[in-house]
Amino acid sequence: MTTAELRPKLIYLTRRHPALTRTGFTPRWREHGALGMSRPRWSNIARYTHGDVLEPPAALRDVLSDHDGIGLIWHRSPAHRAAHLADTTSRGEMEADELATFAEPIVRHCLLARETILIPPPSSTDIATKLTCFHWASEREALRRADSTKQSGVSGHVINEPLPPERPGGWGLSCDLVEELWFDSRAAAVCGAQILSAATKRVRPDGRTVMVLSNEVELYRATGE
Repeated sequence: MTTAELRPKLIYLTRRHPALTRTGFTPRWREHGALGMSRPRWSNIARYTHGDVLEPPAALRDVLSDHDGIGLIWHRSPAHRAAHLADTTSRGEMEADELATFAEPIVRHCLLARETILIPPPSSTDIATKLTCFHWASEREALRRADSTKQSGVSGHVINEPLPPERPGGWGLSCDLVEELWFDSRAAAVCGAQILSAATKRVRPDGRTVMVLSNEVELYRATGE
């Protein structure tokens, strides 16, 4: 396991505040991110990205989620994650700003995970469409069977397994695995979503995997990362 894979990675899946349009949400989310990055406790962070959700094609509107964004925050180490939580000097300010940005507080839609990099994802300067999938344990065998098919056009592959909850009641984002797939084109990403949807429906016919198509924007990377 690499040093990067030991870093606690916060993943949150969010919807915009009802007063914001999809267009208006992105700059407002960036303002929220800039506020967080300006505070002293940000020294505990290694990397930070926003996944700006893309409008799904008509054929995939019943497959892809209607969320508005995916935030990813890598902490430098478990000790830095603990230090980040212990520093409450800006917590009230950040939580108040969340209420003006998102439909609900992030804590209701997040989890902390350990990532495993299977195929190193493209650098932040590359153009790639990303598909993020939130899976349940019952889907794992179906996912393994779908792996060889969905790899066409894949330029990056990361899986994230939730770490033990930090508070009673578990994580607000309930799933057993978060899979990130980068594709060389949007068409390849759409094809990947269709393959995954078909595979998981066979084992979860009454439900559906949450899948989000996005462009990823890196907002912060610590020096030396």
